[in-house]
Amino acid sequence: MSTPPLRVSPLARKLCVQFGLSPQSVSGTGPRGKVMAADVECFRERQAAKPSHVPGETKFGSAVMSPNREMAGDYFHFSMEADMAKLAAISTPIAVQCEKLLNGRYSLFDYIVRAVVKACLTQADWLAQRGDLNVLLVEDRGSKLIGIEQAASKSIYTIARISREGASLPDGARTDVVVCDVGLSPEEVEARMNAETSVVVKIEGTSPKVQIECGRPVSKLILPVTLYVNSRILGEHAAGQVAGELKTLLENPVILLLL
Repeated sequence: MSTPPLRVSPLARKLCVQFGLSPQSVSGTGPRGKVMAADVECFRERQAAKPSHVPGETKFGSAVMSPNREMAGDYFHFSMEADMAKLAAISTPIAVQCEKLLNGRYSLFDYIVRAVVKACLTQADWLAQRGDLNVLLVEDRGSKLIGIEQAASKSIYTIARISREGASLPDGARTDVVVCDVGLSPEEVEARMNAETSVVVKIEGTSPKVQIECGRPVSKLILPVTLYVNSRILGEHAAGQVAGELKTLLENPVILLLL
């Protein structure tokens, strides 16, 4: 008895071509097992949730990591797209209160700094050796430097207040985390680092995007994020945990408002 031909909707077939998938690998839920666009999207979501490994590259969710030697020493390199739509949805009521307390709004950098620090806190053993985390914030293509000392114990409000004051790290203080805008080259970022720097984050501007998820259009606000983790300080698994937690925190900003 011959196997009936696989039935695939036009949109599902288009998505398979777009994402490099074989329709045969997708279980269809349409009439008579027809593969629908929602099936393709759900298949991609399930695949993204599974860690995989190929030589030179590790995938944690939607963050892809590969060894990167453009910067000083050996750094694990993660490139990810964080959906900031939830942050945009709650930013207006938060801004009203911020203007009363800070004479200004929380900036995107404030959220990023808090998210990076909380992501680093997942590595308790490493943090115990350090005692706390010092953050160097590099803005305006390197022309503006702000230091946040002992950032692990600071709330996003405190981080925002320090940023407004333009504080700096004490002379000789260790720089654990560098957060900078995309205008800096790897060489310029390297100049802001020292041998004990553990994490470097570069962010770009946000851009709107509409994606099809489970057959429905979903509006997103995409923030490209590049994360470098010092392999001399954190191993591959720990680096992957930091990357995964960073993406989770950026896409769930309410967590960042908690102490």
